[in-house]
Amino acid sequence: MRISLNQIVGNFKERSKARRPIGTVAFNMRPTSGPWGGSSPFVEQLAAYLRNRGYQVIFDLNDNVDVAVLIDPRQEAANRVFSVDDVSHLRASQPRLRVLHRVNECDQRKGTDFMDRLLAEANVIADYTVFIAEWLRDYHAERWFDVTHPHSVIYNGADPRIFHPVDSARWDGVQPLRIVTHHWSDNPLKGFAEYEALDAAIAEGEVDNMELYIVGRWPDSIHWRAAKTVAPLHGYKLAQILKSCHIYITASRWEPCGMHHVE
Repeated sequence: MRISLNQIVGNFKERSKARRPIGTVAFNMRPTSGPWGGSSPFVEQLAAYLRNRGYQVIFDLNDNVDVAVLIDPRQEAANRVFSVDDVSHLRASQPRLRVLHRVNECDQRKGTDFMDRLLAEANVIADYTVFIAEWLRDYHAERWFDVTHPHSVIYNGADPRIFHPVDSARWDGVQPLRIVTHHWSDNPLKGFAEYEALDAAIAEGEVDNMELYIVGRWPDSIHWRAAKTVAPLHGYKLAQILKSCHIYITASRWEPCGMHHVE
């Protein structure tokens, strides 16, 4: 019996439709398609990883959700699609629901006075907690987190298909030494006082044969004198400008484990 190509494709599609996912994972933050903070590429990469291994990934809550992943507990957080309260209400009717809480923030990092409290409140419903740095785990352990509860420390990682050293610029000692940094956040604690000091040193001739590239956003109070500024970038375009420079610099204070230095 001969089977046509159309029949083979049709059978494959029918089997694909019938195949049930291993499980359903819901993220409470939807990734963006452009430049954003480190949480967005994390969600994008993990969602792709899970889909490739047979999981269904969604960005809302329903009775079929097996695992809810809490990324940001703030009520007004951009791209947040459901709240901690929403997860609590679903769990009341679906006790099998498991909750994973990823902690990547703290008040000391940005000089705020609300984030530690929100994280502690959200963590009450977590079955498992992931911190993005040991320093951050220990910071919260001094304030509210019980280290006997199930948890891990998993550092951030950039997409190796995009961020890699192949074809990176090499300084020959003759051309200007190009230094670069990039931040999505314009919070002063990201190291802008240090970048501004380096910019002034270049502008005033204290150092020569050096260029400074600032990619992303910065405080409105800063008026760069010598630095070459670039609008926020992500993905391949960001990787290209990073690889065109010779030295990456970060002066971010109390950084748990940002994406910028990893990229």
